[in-house]
Amino acid sequence: MITPLENSPLDDDDDEEDEEEMARDAKELFGTALYYISDGQWLESRAAAGEARDIFDQLNMAKESAEARLVMGFVDYELGDFKGALPMLASAQQQFSSVGCKAQQYATLYLLAYCHLGLEKPSKAIYTLKLAQNVLKTNPEILSDSQNSQIAFLPDIKQVSETINLMLSELEAKHPENS
Repeated sequence: MITPLENSPLDDDDDEEDEEEMARDAKELFGTALYYISDGQWLESRAAAGEARDIFDQLNMAKESAEARLVMGFVDYELGDFKGALPMLASAQQQFSSVGCKAQQYATLYLLAYCHLGLEKPSKAIYTLKLAQNVLKTNPEILSDSQNSQIAFLPDIKQVSETINLMLSELEAKHPENS
């Protein structure tokens, strides 16, 4: 009787191939999510991004998972579900921070501030905008080294920066107690 070898090198090759295939599938799903955004198919975009996120999480691909979460949060924001967008965007922002994707973190903070405003929470919006300014202050290359090609559904990073500064000054003027 022949018994199968456990943990044989062949099994490892199969696992690697499976993971590579899963990563390709997840990236394809993410691309589909971006296509759906460009076509205004919000729910389809969110579903594809959610599937991609689940696979990226399974493969421990933090940056890609954060990008999928950003898409999901953006869709919720676009649909006016600010409360639903917050946890998605907050987790994306934390993941971007932990993997050093500062431009993406900055853009995500921008969306988070809009969600806080949509929920009529100016003090949280001010806090989020100040956090965004700190990210930019410690990483000024964000403006010149535009890494935001995968977040093409957001305005240009320089426009994001101008909007953040304008929003913050307006909010601080209206709500000096939160400055």
